[in-house]
Amino acid sequence: MEEKLETLWNEVRELSRGNSGRLDRLDFPPTPLQFLRDFVSQNKPRVISNATSHWPALTRWTRDSYLTDALSSAHVSLHLTPHGRADALVPSSTSSSLCFASAHC
Repeated sequence: MEEKLETLWNEVRELSRGNSGRLDRLDFPPTPLQFLRDFVSQNKPRVISNATSHWPALTRWTRDSYLTDALSSAHVSLHLTPHGRADALVPSSTSSSLCFASAHC
């Protein structure tokens, strides 16, 4: 049974990434049409570099006061967890299994 699962896994991996086992890289984000046509429809994963370099947050958030100014009249909800992982699977402190960490209210 394990051998059949391994064969199936190898076939799925070959279909999605080809025989090389490596991921292609793009140095810039594709257009939405290119992304759909060349990657999504072909079920081919890619690593896309510089995909966020045009985001305004990269320049606006360098000022300490930007978020204070932008959110000064907004109600902000803060989720506290011991390790900053709200709504995530984390190792249990009492066993070797994972547990769901919810935010402290």
